[in-house]
Amino acid sequence: MSRGFVRGLLFSFIAYTFLLNINCQKKGIDTAVKLAGALKKEGVNYETIEDVEIKLKFAKIDEEIALKGDNLWLQVFRIEDEKSYKTSVAALVLRLGLEKEIEGEQTDKPKDVFIKKPFLVMIMQEPEEGVVKQALNKIFPKTEE
Repeated sequence: MSRGFVRGLLFSFIAYTFLLNINCQKKGIDTAVKLAGALKKEGVNYETIEDVEIKLKFAKIDEEIALKGDNLWLQVFRIEDEKSYKTSVAALVLRLGLEKEIEGEQTDKPKDVFIKKPFLVMIMQEPEEGVVKQALNKIFPKTEE
């Protein structure tokens, strides 16, 4: 994988997060648990909310949970610190880019991601492709009404 490709991919994701940043507090979604509740209202049915403990040296994660259900596994991260958020987005982009180069199946590989400041949602498994992202797009529309 060329450095130019990785840099371009990284720049695209970072630009995307800044251009489409909507103030989540206006909608009242300021915690990962509130986001989980909004997902449930949009039809994403999970059975449990579990705490996730990822210790990172390079970023401070304010809240991290996993939503699990029948053929569903989401990891939701809330990161308020600007530097930590940018670093986490960059690390996620690099991880996704590198995993495309690695052959074979990996069980902990995200199927899709959703990035909306201050949230990062890794879609690890979903009952039907695109259902979770569709619900997240309803919760966080691209334009304010």
